[in-house]
Amino acid sequence: MVKCLECGTDLNIPEEPMIGEIINCPSCGIDYEVKKIKEDGSLEIDNLEVISEDFGE
Repeated sequence: MVKCLECGTDLNIPEEPMIGEIINCPSCGIDYEVKKIKEDGSLEIDNLEVISEDFGE
């Protein structure tokens, strides 16, 4: 089981997660990205980085 890094809520992990998949915390709404799937099946997650365009501003 993977817990939210912010609030500690159990995250809903898909049966077959993939690297780069986005997981949302149902409690606080923070988005996480699956960074690594370890040999034992556990996941390494990190906050989702959103890169936005500044359109030359």
